[in-house]
Amino acid sequence: MDLTGLKVKHLAHGVGTVTAMTSETTFDVKFAVWTKHFNYPEAFDGTMTLLTDDKEFLNQIASDVQRYRAEKAASQPQIKRPGRNLGTEDYGEYAEKEYVPAKRVEGIPNTYFVFQAGGFDDEARESRIWAPIYSASGNRLFYWDSLLSVRKDDVIFHGSNGYIKGISRVMGACYDAENPNLWADGGKYRNGRRADCEYTILKNPIRTEIFRDEIVKYCKVKYAPFDKNGNGNQGYLYDLDSKLATVFLKGIIKENPEVEELEYVQWLLK
Repeated sequence: MDLTGLKVKHLAHGVGTVTAMTSETTFDVKFAVWTKHFNYPEAFDGTMTLLTDDKEFLNQIASDVQRYRAEKAASQPQIKRPGRNLGTEDYGEYAEKEYVPAKRVEGIPNTYFVFQAGGFDDEARESRIWAPIYSASGNRLFYWDSLLSVRKDDVIFHGSNGYIKGISRVMGACYDAENPNLWADGGKYRNGRRADCEYTILKNPIRTEIFRDEIVKYCKVKYAPFDKNGNGNQGYLYDLDSKLATVFLKGIIKENPEVEELEYVQWLLK
């Protein structure tokens, strides 16, 4: 199936254009900041949608995704549908990796990085972050489940299309909430979790690329928000190393000095 020239929308990277079919099952997409490589039809199983009214393309993708799911299910042991609690429970395709949230020290806020792509403006305006509970195939994904670990006064760095566009203080633990943009997701993700946040939108957004050396240094563990090359990983909410959070803050303050006056920022810089 040739998708070349068509536009797609990715949950983490925003809107992009398919630049090439590199094989029958792989393709490249150029986003605002970088070009990413994806597998077909796996990419369309919950994280990417094709922006077209061509029913022939949409029906073909839906059929190929169904076939992909069936083949995947047949090749894996039966997975028990997980409950709400974290720890040693099954995480579907991430089960073997056994994600465990960052340790929490009483009285010290944890730091996170969220990839919001084209959803940043809506989420900032509504003072929230939100993620589904299950993927379209019924799996739990660690970068959505991570909302369960956020607590009051934690700090989130908000990334969008290669920039840090804001920081926020979490107002309380997450809670169950229906998708506030259900129409935009085609009705696929109705049930989810929301955490309310006190946003500070940066007047001068900061490119994450300028921190590439530091990102590579502090993102050498599984489930880091950035890969070994310093590029953002596919996903939503990630634990952020506190040392890297400090690096980001210093860079943000250099271009946005008013941010240093925020009480929780002063605390993090101690």
